[in-house]
Amino acid sequence: MSIAAIIVTYNPELSRFKHVLNQASKQVNHVIIVDNGSKTKDMLKNYATRLIIASSLRLALTQVLPTH
Repeated sequence: MSIAAIIVTYNPELSRFKHVLNQASKQVNHVIIVDNGSKTKDMLKNYATRLIIASSLRLALTQVLPTH
């Protein structure tokens, strides 16, 4: 079984973001970052297993969750 964490962010303070990401990474297999249009989105690509840039969590989840 694989477990993923979804972190939703907008213009995060990078030092705090790195800390949160580091802690989450210790507990799950994949980290998915949903960015709501941050100016720092290019930097966030370096930290995530998958980076989704979306205008809302609902839109982001449609890209992450499997559909039946």
